[in-house]
Amino acid sequence: MENNKTCCFFGHREVTHNIIDKLKAIIESLIAENGVTEFYVGHQGQFDSMVYSVLKEFKAKYPQIRYAVVLAYMPDEHIKEVYGEDTLFPDGLEFVPKKFAISKRNDWMIQQSDFAVCYVYKVTGGATKLKEKAEKKGLQIIDCFDGSAADVLNIYSYIIEYVFEFAYRLFGGSFPLCLMRLKIHRSSFHSYAHVITLCGSN
Repeated sequence: MENNKTCCFFGHREVTHNIIDKLKAIIESLIAENGVTEFYVGHQGQFDSMVYSVLKEFKAKYPQIRYAVVLAYMPDEHIKEVYGEDTLFPDGLEFVPKKFAISKRNDWMIQQSDFAVCYVYKVTGGATKLKEKAEKKGLQIIDCFDGSAADVLNIYSYIIEYVFEFAYRLFGGSFPLCLMRLKIHRSSFHSYAHVITLCGSN
């Protein structure tokens, strides 16, 4: 097994359901079975934050790994406070216009990597385009969203939650009714997902 391979991460800003166990299994497999020792992640959403927390946890178990939160802009005080010494600002990005900086940062991460772990459940969007770009560059792609029935139903649950949140903001006086319907829908979707997962395992 060849060691010293590199992995980057791309995903939508919103994580619709708890993928932490799946993410841990993927990262541990990359370290133990694929020789990955370096990891690059951004800091623009829930998926990035989840990845960062897992990498910090695994550093104690696998001291040979290195990871960095790759920045698109020069670090400010908030970034320094949150990430400390765990950041990396690629050479040359200081000369890139701000509106292109994130795109150039993402290109840099792809260029360094052998693997890309993604969380992509939309047909459009930045994460979707990055996944396609990484595939074209020849990276091995691992998607945390596998399209299973449980994953799809969780997406529907997330959409319903978003709709009811919007309804609450629009019709604040009807919040108890919206909340009750939301709980019913979420419970139903999660039950269906559980049943389908059990059936699929037989």
